[in-house]
Amino acid sequence: MDGAIGSGPAVRPAETASEREAAAEALALAFSGDPCWEHLLPDDRRRPEQLLAYFTSEIETLTPDYRELWVTEDGAGAALWAPPGRWRVPMGVTAGEARRMIGVFGRRLPLGLWTILRLERHHPKSPKHWYLHYLGVEPRLQGKGLGSALMAPVLDRYDWIDLDRISGRSTGALDDGLPPNYESLGTVPSASSAPRCGSKSRPNARVRSRSSCSDNSASRRPICTAATDL
Repeated sequence: MDGAIGSGPAVRPAETASEREAAAEALALAFSGDPCWEHLLPDDRRRPEQLLAYFTSEIETLTPDYRELWVTEDGAGAALWAPPGRWRVPMGVTAGEARRMIGVFGRRLPLGLWTILRLERHHPKSPKHWYLHYLGVEPRLQGKGLGSALMAPVLDRYDWIDLDRISGRSTGALDDGLPPNYESLGTVPSASSAPRCGSKSRPNARVRSRSSCSDNSASRRPICTAATDL
């Protein structure tokens, strides 16, 4: 079922191989200039190809058992969500990606693994929550509401959100502070102790929703995110 905020762009779960391929391409383009990825993959000429291989592997390995993949109608944006209780990927599944990850990171694979471990140490263990693993829109279409539309399928189900560790960047549709679409949802930044990637990364932020809420309802789940590029 399509999901959108208001009359925004339509999005849907990725069901075909072509939609999954388009999602990997969109995420690779979205993160090609991200400071975290510039730090992990410093070769500007090779980074787009490396990122395409990385996101292709992640999508093929993690969906549908551990992640839900949502795409925009035109394939220019994608969001990778983990349902409550499934944000942590079993070691055996991660090990299955080893050969492809060596191809992506080469000698910098230990740095990539160390970065993942740092993020996992800061990941909240409770309460159970939706986890926004990756959210990206092609640079040429950033700032047009596609990112908000990709968040809508989960946000529309719950009255409140708690977004830990949002990493912004200085290009595309992002300015200093929080991405504009988070501010449009009524969010405000606050201090966070989560790790940052590289010296150019933006301050991390904790975000709460615009509405008052009660967090003791079983029908409501917080949402956490690791990386966004809108």
